This record gives sequence, structure tokens and C-alpha cells, in this order.
Amino acid sequence: MKFTKSLSAVTAVLFAGSLALTGCSTGGAEKTQEKPTANKFIYHVDVEAPDGAKKPLVANVRTKLEATDETLERMGKEHGIENVDAKRTIEGDDEEMIKVLDLSEDQVRSTSESRNVVVTEVDRLSMDKLYKMLRIKASHTDKGTYLLEILPATLAPIEEDNLTYEVNVTLPEPIEKANVSGKVDGNTVTWTSDNYAEAMKGVEIKPLMYEAAGKTLTAETRPTNTDK
Repeated sequence: MKFTKSLSAVTAVLFAGSLALTGCSTGGAEKTQEKPTANKFIYHVDVEAPDGAKKPLVANVRTKLEATDETLERMGKEHGIENVDAKRTIEGDDEEMIKVLDLSEDQVRSTSESRNVVVTEVDRLSMDKLYKMLRIKASHTDKGTYLLEILPATLAPIEEDNLTYEVNVTLPEPIEKANVSGKVDGNTVTWTSDNYAEAMKGVEIKPLMYEAAGKTLTAETRPTNTDK
């Protein structure tokens, strides 16, 4: 029982795995109101450099899905299920993510914060698996910077579900610049579905379209000395 957005359109696993999210929003570490007024997915991606540029980057992902009472009631009626909560809407996604991304069971866990809010955490993802899951990737450049790249499809709102997205990514070093009006706060940059139109400027938006269409969201840290 899920909302609707084809991650394959951006690839496949409701939560992280594919933006095939169907429905609500997930959020970050901040306190969520018990009764959301809109459906929202909030992603918090923490990119770590275990040994500077000498080892591959890894990421920990925390996703919060916030669903309104109206959405949960509608989904329950559509599927003939009473007392549906947010966690029920992503039922089976953890197992699917483990299979699709080839993860161990201890890397993925989902917990309910309330009837309307569910949080999923995924630990120690390689950049390849992070990209497969959320179309987000980070790399270390020859300039000694960390470069973040996100496909705009990750932020595409789903109007029929009144669903929007927020993506927060933290890099190992302070971020110097971000495009597409990304909001920078120290090592963290944030984009939301409000930035989607800017990223897709000049592109005809269709129900089904190439997931890499539009302007890639980027952020880059200040150059640092890598010979530590």
C-alpha cells in the first residue's frame, strides 16, 4: 500500500530506494507536529569521509514521511484497511530496499513517531547505492573539494497526492556554494520541491519523463589540503 511516484521514474523503492514514493513526506531530525497539514518526505543525508580522500565516501540516510489524517483515511478506504498509520503505508519497503540495494538487515530500520509520521534510517551506504536509492551522489574532486550532485527528479512534487519533498545533505567540509537557490548552512545544503520549477526551467514537464531532465542540483565545499 503506497503512494504514487515512480522512483524509477527515478528507480524504485518507496523510501530511499526509488523515488517511487507514493505518498507522504519524510523528515529530518527536527520535531514534527503530531498532525501534519500536508504530505511530505524529508531526507537527511549525512556524507562521511572515513579517512579524508583516502577511502570511499559513505552516507547515512534518515527519511521522515509525514502523512495527513485525510491521506491515511483515503488510503485505508482504497485498500479496505481500518486504522491505517504512516508506517503501514511503507509496509514491505524495508525488505525491498534490502534486496534491491543488497544491504544487510541491520542497515535498515523503520520506526513510528506517531500515527502520521514514520522514520526510516539506512546506515553506511556507498555512493553507488545512495545514487540508486535517491539519485544523490557525492565525490571528492582533484581540487580538494567535495562535490554534491542531485537529480531534480528527487524533488518533483506529486500534486495529486499533495506530496512534496525536502532534501538536506551534509558534507564533510563547509559548503562554499550551491546552485538552484540551495540554502547553505555550514556543511549542510537544503533544497525542497519549491526549487523544482527552477531546476526544470525551459524543460517541458510530462507525466513520464527522463529522470535526468533539468538542471542537476550541485553544491561544493571550499578547497582543502588533502595531504593530511
